[in-house]
Amino acid sequence: MTNGIEASLVLLAAAIADAVTGGIEPTRWALGALAVITWVMVPAHLLSILSSSRLR
Repeated sequence: MTNGIEASLVLLAAAIADAVTGGIEPTRWALGALAVITWVMVPAHLLSILSSSRLR
């Protein structure tokens, strides 16, 4: 979920929600969600690479 295009679309939707609501709370939630997803995916990808049979 965290490639550049998808993250940009999530942040665009958050920016539109900001404009509609008049605040920045949607952007804060979107950034928080993207940060959590990124912090989970990076170690998962590293584990996947290190456990690959191609490294053996």
